[in-house]
Amino acid sequence: MDSHPERLTRRRQLVLRLRQFLAAALIAAALAVAGLYLLQRRRQNTELARSAQAHTPMLGLKIQQSAAGVTIAKSVAGRPVFRLEARRADTLRANGHDLLYDVSILVYERDGVHADSISGSRFRYDSRSGALQARGAVRIELASRPGAPRQRASPPVSIVAHDLSYNVKQGTGSIARGVTFALGTAQGSAGAAQLDSRAGQANFSGGVHLQWQRPGRAPLTVAARQAQLRRLPAGSPAAAAVTLAGGARLISGAQSLTADRLTLLLRRDHSLRRLLATGHIHAADVLPGRRLTLAADTAAAGFAPGRRQALNRLTLAGHVDARQLTAAQRGRLTAGQVNFLYSAAGVLQQVQASQGARLTLQGAQPQTLSAPELDFRLRPAVGAAPSQLRLAAIANQGRATLVSGADTAVADHLQLALDRREQPSSARASGDVQLRQLVAGTVRSSRSDRLALRFVPVAGKAQLQQATASGHVVVRQDDRRIAADAMTYTPADGRAQFTGHVRGSEAQARFAAQHLLWSAAPAGGGQLHARGAVTLSLLGAGGSTWGMGPASSAHSSPPVVVTANQLDWTEPPRAGDPTPLAAGAALPAPAAFRGTAVFRGAVRLVQVPNLLRADQVTLRGESALIAEGDVQTTLLAPGAKPRAVTIAAGQLVYTVASREAVYRRNVTMQVENARLQAPRIEAWLRPSGGLQRAEALQGVRLTQPGRTGSAERVSYDFASSLIELSGGPPSIFDAEQGKIIGDPLTFSLASDEIQVGSKLGVRATGQFIVHK
Repeated sequence: MDSHPERLTRRRQLVLRLRQFLAAALIAAALAVAGLYLLQRRRQNTELARSAQAHTPMLGLKIQQSAAGVTIAKSVAGRPVFRLEARRADTLRANGHDLLYDVSILVYERDGVHADSISGSRFRYDSRSGALQARGAVRIELASRPGAPRQRASPPVSIVAHDLSYNVKQGTGSIARGVTFALGTAQGSAGAAQLDSRAGQANFSGGVHLQWQRPGRAPLTVAARQAQLRRLPAGSPAAAAVTLAGGARLISGAQSLTADRLTLLLRRDHSLRRLLATGHIHAADVLPGRRLTLAADTAAAGFAPGRRQALNRLTLAGHVDARQLTAAQRGRLTAGQVNFLYSAAGVLQQVQASQGARLTLQGAQPQTLSAPELDFRLRPAVGAAPSQLRLAAIANQGRATLVSGADTAVADHLQLALDRREQPSSARASGDVQLRQLVAGTVRSSRSDRLALRFVPVAGKAQLQQATASGHVVVRQDDRRIAADAMTYTPADGRAQFTGHVRGSEAQARFAAQHLLWSAAPAGGGQLHARGAVTLSLLGAGGSTWGMGPASSAHSSPPVVVTANQLDWTEPPRAGDPTPLAAGAALPAPAAFRGTAVFRGAVRLVQVPNLLRADQVTLRGESALIAEGDVQTTLLAPGAKPRAVTIAAGQLVYTVASREAVYRRNVTMQVENARLQAPRIEAWLRPSGGLQRAEALQGVRLTQPGRTGSAERVSYDFASSLIELSGGPPSIFDAEQGKIIGDPLTFSLASDEIQVGSKLGVRATGQFIVHK
């Protein structure tokens, strides 16, 4: 039998070896748990490692030996810390290494209830260097445990490591022959690993592969050449981080993502919380009839909690380039940053592009929309899967520019709503809205504070139903311009309605009214209706045509100004300008006044010093002017002493070619103190301006203070101031001298003399001299 000292020595050596193995095993377990999958807790290995290295007694350590093997357990204040069981323990006398066989270890959490299990067939430990090795497979079962009070426990994690080497003193180790692990619905593997327990991380190489099985969704596969696993501090939003580098890629069904570097942030229940990607990011989503590709410098994705792990947010930044290809169209979106927002079910609902966003659509009509920020809202296609999305609305922040073919629109704010066929249904723009269109080879531009458009589907395409512009509206085409407070345009009937302080102009015309309605004819031209303080000013040639002024000096002619309560104008088509909405159509053409314009209500036509007043004035092209209803003209008679001639009648017809004005219906002509009345007066204008002569017909009556006259016909020569009475026979009655009858009778306004017959100043032939 052995002596008592020998038995005591052997027992001490066994206890020492068990303590050394226990420390190494506990540290290896903690490192494997932390390094192999980032969801583990820190262990109480530090004090055990120091105890093993110093060979000092361990308080609370309980060692039991039996025929079944060796059991070592440690507790602190009644709370279990760990429990180790081994079928056999041997010491190699040649090198001092300790060998344990069929080992099972339980490492308890601080609550003393939940524990991780580590098992292996054989462990070797060198107490001098602190090296721990397990050449076979080491199995680690990370127990379920709650992340917070009343929170469901996370599913267990199963890990298998091959060829484990670990240094207790340095706190580092490696796995040379591969690692496999499973957590919940995810399984992964790596070729090799480097462990660092003090930093709480593990670096994997040799090809890293991880796959999540997601109920109701395609599996998510993660792969890279290298990976780093880090346990995050307590209180962090995520429990662990996985960083993939070197050809990192994610694949889920028809969706894929590659990048130089990928970081996965995991929740306590092992679900994916967030994904970060940097460097040469490329993503693709291929569906029947559509292919979507994305490129960016960085990306960040968020995933909703739960079993489905639905994507709820994706942010791309740095030279973002998104492209979509369909059978009918190619689309491209570029920006400095793009945010993708998803519903709780993981369906994409909104796309926000910022930092210089630009959307380009290549199809039958190329279109480009650019702004500092563009906001796209989507919805599922009718009768299709939720993943089949259609664009529902577009909005912007910052000044936006829309280019469609040769047309351009610019506005501070833009909102475009689309129907379920992705055709426009309505659009609203505000903030210095500017439009530029190419119409029949000419440029038409407009601006307003606000613009609203309504569309209707016609044969599957959106057709403009109504356009409403408001606030400082200005429309230009060629040299024509029209401004108003508001404008409404309906293409179906070619009607454009301008309201509020309407002002129009072109090279030689100006126009104003409170309300203007233009109805375009399909072949060009159309009808114009204006009311409320209507004013039309004709300059240059237009003034020469209608102003009853000089005809030979158009450039120096005073302008003609027509005012009325209402204007109705019918304009025939203009060669080369069949545009439905031409702002200049509301204005007369300077070179060729076309169509028929009818002014009504307190009409005044002024060309200084000439004036026409009437209830209604009609302009017929360049041929005639017709004034009706209480007509009154005031015209200048030239001479050494120019005189104003006022003619009133029920109707005036002025012929441009002959410069003849015909007055009808109770005509009265007033020249200084002479008044002439007749059913009809015909007047001719001088080419240089002013009245040349006038003839009163069909029974004429002439009155002056103290004198009256009558004749069938009276001719007035304004240059010589001679009035000739003929037919009737003519007669003049003077209150002082009596009555004179003769044919003709000639009266001089300049000398106040009357000639009877053919020779002035000869008494023998009946000359009559009025004594004053």
